[in-house]
Order: sequence, then C-alpha cells, then structure tokens
Amino acid sequence: MKKILRTIMIMAMAAMTFTACEDVPAPYNVFDGNQSGSDIEDSGAAGTGTQENPFNVAAALAKCKETGQTNTEESYYAKGIVISIEEFSSQHGNITLNISDDAKGTNSLKVYRALGPGNKAITNQDLVKVGDEIVVCGQLVNFKGNTPEFTQGCYIVSVNGVGGGSQTGNGTPKGSGTLNDPYNPVAATNVAKALAADAKTSNDVYVKGIISSIESTFTKSGDFGNATFFISEDGKQADEFYIFRTLYLNNQKYTTGTDIKVGDEVIICGKLTNYKGNTPETAEKESYLYSLNGKTGSGTDDTPTYIGSLEQPISVTEALQVANSLADNETTTAYYYIEGMVTELGNTADEIGPNSSKKYKDMNYYITDLLPSNEPAQLYVFRGKYLNKADFTSIEQLKPQDRVVICGKLQKYIDTKNNNAVVLEVKDSYIAKLNDETGEVDNPDNPDNPTPQPGDVGEVSGNTITANFTAWGLANDADLTTLTLVDGTTLTFAQNDGRNMPKYFEVDESARLYALNSMQIKAQKKTITKVVLNCVKSRTGNETIKAEAGNEAATLSKDDTTITVETSGSESVNIINDHTSNSGGTQVRMVSIEITYAE
Repeated sequence: MKKILRTIMIMAMAAMTFTACEDVPAPYNVFDGNQSGSDIEDSGAAGTGTQENPFNVAAALAKCKETGQTNTEESYYAKGIVISIEEFSSQHGNITLNISDDAKGTNSLKVYRALGPGNKAITNQDLVKVGDEIVVCGQLVNFKGNTPEFTQGCYIVSVNGVGGGSQTGNGTPKGSGTLNDPYNPVAATNVAKALAADAKTSNDVYVKGIISSIESTFTKSGDFGNATFFISEDGKQADEFYIFRTLYLNNQKYTTGTDIKVGDEVIICGKLTNYKGNTPETAEKESYLYSLNGKTGSGTDDTPTYIGSLEQPISVTEALQVANSLADNETTTAYYYIEGMVTELGNTADEIGPNSSKKYKDMNYYITDLLPSNEPAQLYVFRGKYLNKADFTSIEQLKPQDRVVICGKLQKYIDTKNNNAVVLEVKDSYIAKLNDETGEVDNPDNPDNPTPQPGDVGEVSGNTITANFTAWGLANDADLTTLTLVDGTTLTFAQNDGRNMPKYFEVDESARLYALNSMQIKAQKKTITKVVLNCVKSRTGNETIKAEAGNEAATLSKDDTTITVETSGSESVNIINDHTSNSGGTQVRMVSIEITYAE
C-alpha cells in the first residue's frame, strides 16, 4: 500500500506541474503503432516485466501495442541502453530520454520525465549518460497512437546496476551496526539488500546519518505518530537510506511535525528489511530515533547519557575517533567509559599532595590502548579525579603502565597558545577502575550499552572453553552480530567494507566470514593466549587472512580445516578475512571455536 500511495502522490504532483507529453517525431527505429506483435517477437522480445526479469525494449514496445493509447493499469520494469537524452529539468528533478536494446537504436522506447532511484527527484544531472544501461519502472502507453513510452510518473530503478535509493553509488560502506560503530547509510543499504524479500535482520542495529528529505510525519490525532524520511552521510540526496515509519526518541510517538527537520543528525535503532525484494529500508514499526543531534531520550540536561559501561568500556582508539569527529572546542554531552593504559603523567610531584605549594587535587595524564603499538595513539585526560571521584593526594597514586577505566566527556580542544594544536582529550572525568580496584561508578547498569550477560553456550575445561555454533540456535541465513559464551566472552561479527554480512547457515552448521568480514573475540577479565577455529574443509579463508591482538599482530596459522591464532596474552583477538576486493575469494566457515586463556 505504501508504494501505491507514494506513486499516486508523485504522479499527482507531476500532473499539476506539466501538461501531457507532446506529439514529437521520435528518433531511431520507433514502434509506430502499426507494427504487428509477430514483428516485435521476431525482433527478440524477452522478459516478463518484473523487477527480477524486466522487459527488454522490444517486449516493452509489444506491451505498448497491447494498451493502445491507454496507460497500463500496473507498472512494469524494462531494461535498455540510453541512446539519447532529450531534456533534464533541474527544477522538477526529472529527465526525458530514449532507450534501446542496443547502441544502434533498434527498438527505441521513450522514457518520459522519469524520476531517479527511490522514486525521488534527480539532483545530479550526470546520473544518466548515453551508453548507460538502465532499468525503468512505470506505466507504459502508446501515446496518441504513435509514441510508445514510459509515461510521466515513471522512475529509474538503477543505472549500470546501481540503485535502491542511491543516485551515485560512489559511497563507501562503514560501520558494524553497533551503537559505538553504527552503519552509515551505504552500509545499511548493503545489509538490507542482502536479505531475502521482506526478510528482516535478526537483531536491532544502529544506523547514523543526516536527514536529507522528509516524506511524512504522522502527528494528527488517531494516526500512528511515526515519521518516514531519507538519510545520507552528508545530508545530500545521494547514497540515501530509507527510514520507514520510525518512532521518536525513547521509542515514543512524534507529537509535532517539527520534531525533526532536514539537516538533523540522527542515529536510528531497529531492524532492517528488504521490502518486496527491491527497497532496502527500516522495518515498519520496528525502529526508533535513538539520538537526535547528539541528544538521546527525552531527559533533561540534568540527566546524563552514558556510552559504554564499567564492564564494557570503549577503547582509546574509539574514543579518539569520537573526539576527532567533534567541532573545534566542542564537548560531548554524553559521558564515555574508556579503557586504557597510563603512558605518562602531566603533573610533577610538587604539584600533588598536602605539602604541595600549588595544591592540585586532580591529575593530567595520557592513556593508550592496553596493548599499544610502537607509536601508540594517546588520549589526554585533563584534570581527572581519582577513584570514587576523590581528590588526588599523592603523585604516587597513578603511574605509567597502570590499567584504568575512566568515565568522562570527550572534547576536541584547540590550543591557541600552541599554534592552534588539536588536543583530543577527556574532561570532567574520574577513574572508575584502577588495575584490579573498582570504585563507585555512575550508571553502572547502562541500558544503552549493557554489560554482556553470560549465555548458556560453551563447555569449560580448565582454562579452555569450546563451543559449536549450532549451540546458539541460530536461524538459517541469519546475520551474525554478537554471540556470548557462558563465561561472558563475546564474539562480535562485522561486515566492514565487505559486500555481505557474516551469516550462519544450517546446511553445514557454520558461521561464515565473507571477504573483509571480521570476528572479534573479547574476554571478560581474562587474557586470551590461543584461539582455534574448526572449519569446513577447504573453507579457512583467503590467503591474506590475518589476526590482531589488541593493536599488535598475532600469530596466525592454518591448514585445510583449522585456523589457529596465538598471542602473548590479550583481552581481545580480531580475525579478519582480508581480501583484495569486497567479495569473492574463500569464505571462512567455522563449525566450532576453542579459546584458551592465560592460567
């Protein structure tokens, strides 16, 4: 129903703006209304007019002949090569062109005032060029008995195989769909496209973007209180993703038509679907606005928002990415739990403690990820407090190599006294955990990023845990996101820049990593020394498969059925099925996993 309504609205708007198609001489070998059906068939008619099997131009011309001078009741799909472009209207965002079954112009068909992919106005005049292969959807007619055409109200589905809401196809997919690493609109489109028709992702995911256009907000009494709009990474009408009937903050109904506007930065939480197999979008009534311009929920400024938790903090690398994305001198409204290792102190002994002439009660210091590289990226902690938000009383309370979890706001500070140097830092912070000592913390059970709860999967023997992927009871063809073992260790899967999401299949009871996919294994309060993946024969990944332990490379070896990763001791291991492109190569098909921890 929603597709029919959208088509009616677009056609109605177009009818108010334009008059009927003029009777003009058509180029090339155009069907003249007198050509017999057998002549069309002899010229190579093919296709059924569906999206899966579109008409070729010869078959579309035959359908025009059947209709006479009346529009077809239903819309059809047709594929052809652009042989000429007659007109592009930047005012109305449509284009008139001619397509054929070949570059010679055999069996030419007019496409009259077509909109772009997603049935939206065309904003990029270079969307279509002569020689491009396009698929068009719309009603067919033999206008005035001598001009077979796709009539006004049609739209371009794809250009050279690229479509589905994107008008350029040049965007790069980013993100893994988590709150800390949400999909961008291109990645969300790819994930939804990979689903079967009307199938949904098994879990809620997060998608971040800027509203590029708003289709509707339902705010009147008695309606559903939801909104439908498009988002893109930069707010432009290209590489967009369709947000369909999503609810407002806190999963509540919209109350006014001005709750959102074009240009707002949003994060959407919910399930994705491939509607009717041709429209990637959020599933109807199964998504909501998680954040709007950085604000989450409907609480006041006196109700802080927390990202991460004591038991599941973000890394220094992730914190640096957040801080770097801020405007100059901007500070986050949310507090972040961040885990790292102290590298150096910014204070001296005579600045801290009761005998200090300066009597500083807070500490400046740097932290990096727990297993830093030779040149670790550092995050500056500015005037942080001690455990339990207490004052520092001695310089000896903190030292290099200490492991900390801190809680504070992130800032991108511009140091005007030092040639406008950019300082990515934490402010208004305190130490929530120092080595093995934990203090009192704010919001310990963070609902936005809860501590992983131990599952019931896995058999523990000494310092080793093993599990078969069948034990999680996954559905066939299910997208893989996060799986949790009985000891709290998590397996987090990511699509990265690959074409497909990691998936589980019943046929060989395997969890699959496609090209560029990854699986991160993260222990809870333990260090991992070895991981063994038992795989389907000859399905142990590409030759460039690699493993990382924290920020350092791990030792990876494999044979025909096994992948083995060894580390010197790391809380996390990341396995990447690296490849030269985003598809192809050899999949990793994991049947079971064995993890060994340090004793």
